[in-house]
Amino acid sequence: WGPTLDQLSGEEVLADFPDPTTDDVRACLAFAADRERKLYEIPAFGTLGIHHGRLPRYRGKKTTFWEMYNGEAVAGVAIQRVNRGIDTGDLARTGCVDVGRKSYSRVEREVELLGFSLYLEAILYVKAGLARYRAQDPGTLGSRMYRQPSPADILRFWLRRRARPPREV
Repeated sequence: WGPTLDQLSGEEVLADFPDPTTDDVRACLAFAADRERKLYEIPAFGTLGIHHGRLPRYRGKKTTFWEMYNGEAVAGVAIQRVNRGIDTGDLARTGCVDVGRKSYSRVEREVELLGFSLYLEAILYVKAGLARYRAQDPGTLGSRMYRQPSPADILRFWLRRRARPPREV
């Protein structure tokens, strides 16, 4: 597979990419390194990223899990214009799926399918010049950053799901 991004300098990363100045828009699933972020600003219309979780409340990792863990009635997905922050970009499209008594894997799959549809729609709107973005509320951008759930979190989630129904919307 070659060197990881952490092993490369910013100039080496740029050299390995096709000429990004010819792109109108790029799409990405995730990013890890700060130096990578400058790549997202090169295309004329920026880069669109997908985030599972209702932004800005659910920022970070495994947010579908955390929405269900917290007893939310819905789990969300957002298509955002990637910026230098983490999950702080302007929103191009958002959507939610009902959680109900569904399993985590079912909710995650529904979020993925909805996300794919919203992602494609957002890209087409950008390419057609019809994209409208909504800024995230700056007052909530400093809110909690979720992390990878621990085994203890997963056990508590399982026990909670057995003991109580999810909250209503």
